[in-house]
Amino acid sequence: MKSPNELMIRYFDGQLSDEELRELQGALMSEPELCEEFVASAEIHGRLQEELAGGNLVSFPKVSRQRRRLPAIVGVAATLAILAAGWWLAGINSGSTTAGDCIELAVARVIHEENGRWGLERNRVAEIGEWLMPGTYHLETGEVIMALDVGGTARIEGPSVFEIIDDKLIRLESGDLQARFEESGQGFTVLTPEGKIVDLGTEFRIEVSNGESTVQVVKGRVRATAGIEVRELVEKQSVAMSSGAMKAFSSETANPIVDEFENQASVVFYHWSFEETEGDHFSASGSDRAAEYGLKPGLPGRVPDRIEGARGGQALRFSGTGEFLESSYRGVSGSRPRTVAAWVRIPRDAGPKEAYGWAGWGLQKSRGRNLKSRKWQVSWNPQVKPWRWKQPLSPGSVAGAIRTEFGPGWVNGTRDLRDGTWHHVVSIFIGGEDADVATHIRHYVDGRLEYASGFQHAKVETSTGEESHPLAVGNHLTSAKSIKKFSAENEKIPNPYFSGFRGDLDELYIFEGVLTPVQVWRLYKENLPPEPQMISPSFGKIGS
Repeated sequence: MKSPNELMIRYFDGQLSDEELRELQGALMSEPELCEEFVASAEIHGRLQEELAGGNLVSFPKVSRQRRRLPAIVGVAATLAILAAGWWLAGINSGSTTAGDCIELAVARVIHEENGRWGLERNRVAEIGEWLMPGTYHLETGEVIMALDVGGTARIEGPSVFEIIDDKLIRLESGDLQARFEESGQGFTVLTPEGKIVDLGTEFRIEVSNGESTVQVVKGRVRATAGIEVRELVEKQSVAMSSGAMKAFSSETANPIVDEFENQASVVFYHWSFEETEGDHFSASGSDRAAEYGLKPGLPGRVPDRIEGARGGQALRFSGTGEFLESSYRGVSGSRPRTVAAWVRIPRDAGPKEAYGWAGWGLQKSRGRNLKSRKWQVSWNPQVKPWRWKQPLSPGSVAGAIRTEFGPGWVNGTRDLRDGTWHHVVSIFIGGEDADVATHIRHYVDGRLEYASGFQHAKVETSTGEESHPLAVGNHLTSAKSIKKFSAENEKIPNPYFSGFRGDLDELYIFEGVLTPVQVWRLYKENLPPEPQMISPSFGKIGS
């Protein structure tokens, strides 16, 4: 067995196996000093890589709004995220961003409230749909239920004081918190004045008052630490922590958590399963006149091959030689929220010209015309500029990772999807006034939050007018328009920068709203979309 330092070296050299990665994660969880050493080494390694590549410096995100030394447990959360994702919400800068620039993301969303009222400087009622940034919150009265970006749900009952440190770490100073996760192994952690509780799978409740923290496991397991005492608790076990020790006690059964967004109006969504066909046309289902928006070949007679789908049934195989599909659906306009989800399978040898795209719409800048690009497009990251194939398209980002872009702005994920296996991918834009691609995008791969390996800022204002392109599937918007134009004129099709997506596609969804992490997980596991009235329109403001 290799030492932790040897494992760290192998990690930065890109040679760590899955088993070795788990060993390193375990060492970092148990040794806070080693964890801080890893964070420091990661920053140095990232800076050296960027300087050698001629790019800007890597900057790590603020873990808290307070200026203070990184606590050991915060280092653990950040380090595990770095290990799982490459760089933790990295904020790798390029283009118009400046060196040292860093984004701080909202990490939770209010999906339910009962007489909830924020205290102190917020001093207002809690609003369904509002996004919560890292920071300290005082819930004076009532109840608030939050969807956590990491993939769970938390209920806070007032009066409570808590600090959201990051997407996996909350400090509960006083009050009552209950949390539930759809999948084990998330490592969500709650700190209290008397100890630390780490979720090992599913649901638990914590109450903090009068110098005591009580922990109740509703379902699954947690690891509780008080002083030097560590216990693993299972379903129906409860302990009280105080003065660096813990003791068992009996507790009442906790009430279940509401995990769906409660919306008074229905949100529109569309679904293309590629099962129902009418000749070369693929039917749409979902809500609000969805049947009108079937997909048809962008070029007559050029249809993707039909293959077995990710969940059985039928999927489509795109060859990367120009065939694509399009719909009369104009897409989501302006800065309104949206979610694009699909199953994709990308060959190991897929090249940069074959990256675009799973879904896209909007106005692409036309040569010789004063039209600013206002397109929306989801694909994998080709990582090179099409007009200079050896020059990075997005310095520091992971090639092959999920990519969402608007005009000049983009966000790239961290996992190279070119492995020849099916992956469930979700791109969420939370919308709102002055919404920025860099801060308002959430990616999920196989049900889990995907951290960002790079981003570039751009305010979102998608165009869906007459000049814009309706929904295109399987091709870059520019290439799609060029191919159609030259085909209609019976001229030789020019070699576009991007030849078209090469890979397999199944179960495409577009929601004109924002799914919660729990809804993303259920779509991944069961292919079950939420009811239209349970989808968030995401009208809430960030940082309000």
